[in-house]
Amino acid sequence: MNTTLVALRSDEHRMHGFRRVEHYRFALHQPVIAVQLVELSTLVPTLPLAFAKLPGGRFMLVAVTGFDDGRNLMVNEEGRWGGLYLPNQFRAYPFSLQVSLAGTEGQSDPERRFVLCFDRASGLYRETPSLAAGEVRFFDDEGQPQPMIQGISDFLTRMAVAQEVTEQAVQALEKAELLTPWQLPAESEQQLPKGLYRVDETRLQQLDGAQLDSLHKLHALSLAYAHLFSMSRIVVLQRLQQEHRKHVKVPPAVDLDLPQKLFDLTQSDTLKFNW
Repeated sequence: MNTTLVALRSDEHRMHGFRRVEHYRFALHQPVIAVQLVELSTLVPTLPLAFAKLPGGRFMLVAVTGFDDGRNLMVNEEGRWGGLYLPNQFRAYPFSLQVSLAGTEGQSDPERRFVLCFDRASGLYRETPSLAAGEVRFFDDEGQPQPMIQGISDFLTRMAVAQEVTEQAVQALEKAELLTPWQLPAESEQQLPKGLYRVDETRLQQLDGAQLDSLHKLHALSLAYAHLFSMSRIVVLQRLQQEHRKHVKVPPAVDLDLPQKLFDLTQSDTLKFNW
């Protein structure tokens, strides 16, 4: 586990809490952002999608938010998110779910358990939160998670489920040998971050019916076409970089004064935690 992550437990952190996110400067140097299938309909019109090759050879679906200089062009000078849609990865920051394996010694298939964690590197952790200043405790006096914390847990649970579906679709594209390195023309002023791949459209068109049906069942076919449609959105980033160079500020589009809106629970997916 990341050494800056604190696994939240009611017996250790009952009186502790946090200050809510007020800006997105933490994402300023993230030119790619992990995204999921459930976000495609809102991402395709605004940002190019790609597949990032990770250490070990595994691929991950990402939205591209910058070029090889490492600047996230969707974050403006005040640390505000300038897009119309805030990706799920940032909605729960600085919370995350970490997987722990629990089981008896010698058990071949230990049970997976999820632990809600808080990233102390965010600078938002408070051992003595000031409720008057709008800071929030993790737990109530009885050791039960506060409603907002439970909402974050439920949201991250849905994300974990969605991530598994997304990974299956990406793996299907890789297995079908549809992923190829993505580079912009050499004469382009900007180049993409290293390690990004795209779908080979020519290869996709050569697949037979059985192969297409297999991709369809894993949602990989819809992912492939969503990615292909989104590639033209690279012009959005090119224009943003031109304005960034002119020091033109990108107007914010996300209300950060009411972060509870980011965790509007409309689904029943839940996950039990050992608080």
